[in-house]
Amino acid sequence: MAAATSKPCEFRVVPLKVNETSIAIHYLFYKQHRVREQLESKPIDRTLFVVNVPPYCGHQSLKSIFSKCGSIEKIIIHQKPTLGNEEKPDSKYFPKDKPIEGFCVAYIVFKKSSALKKCHILEESSPCCLTSDRRLKVGIEKWCTEYNNNIPNIEELQKEIDVYMQQYDEKVEKEKQEAIEMEGVADEEGWITVSKHSKKPVIRRTEVNEKKITAKERKKRSKKNLLNFYTFQIRESKMKHIEELRKKFEEDKRRIELMKSKRKFKPF
Repeated sequence: MAAATSKPCEFRVVPLKVNETSIAIHYLFYKQHRVREQLESKPIDRTLFVVNVPPYCGHQSLKSIFSKCGSIEKIIIHQKPTLGNEEKPDSKYFPKDKPIEGFCVAYIVFKKSSALKKCHILEESSPCCLTSDRRLKVGIEKWCTEYNNNIPNIEELQKEIDVYMQQYDEKVEKEKQEAIEMEGVADEEGWITVSKHSKKPVIRRTEVNEKKITAKERKKRSKKNLLNFYTFQIRESKMKHIEELRKKFEEDKRRIELMKSKRKFKPF
């Protein structure tokens, strides 16, 4: 008992009992919430930091215990000490964070700072009795509940998936439109945003499309010949062109002579 009622690290003690007939006593340790980073949700001058909160002690139980000191604005429960707010599960089947299990910590935010000075009456009074707002299931009842919770409702699960995919598609489309609008537009410092999005339709990289693209590239390479690439090729092409011009000149010259001979007057 002496070890439980000591005050290590400025912590004070609140004795608890599950009910009036219970012999076992549980102890909550609390002190004023003091951190370097101040948050509006947890003001230092009005917040009480409580540890060793058992799993059967919920919001209602904490409120019934600490409301003796003053009016409570809100109660925030976390698995471990943190600066954030209490996060409620955003999804029933795909929660980002695991639900709080076992012992946890709590932040009691009072409406007035004067309530922190009255907390000493909790350890001077008799052990507080908890309200049954979080009855723990044990034994076969716990196992049956866990098994039933592992079987999802197909309709609710499909509905949640549809809502998530719709929100995701809207988010992707919005980002794509913003990227297209910002492409080619300079910002205040003159930088131009370049994105991977394009106005051209995107070809899916399937096996059939890969074969078509490969055949098209092969056909294009077969038509493309490297003409006049080397110096001797350029020289030979020029000489060949000159020979063709001379040959054509001689042919034109003979054709003109032939035309002139046919135009001469020959009475006999």
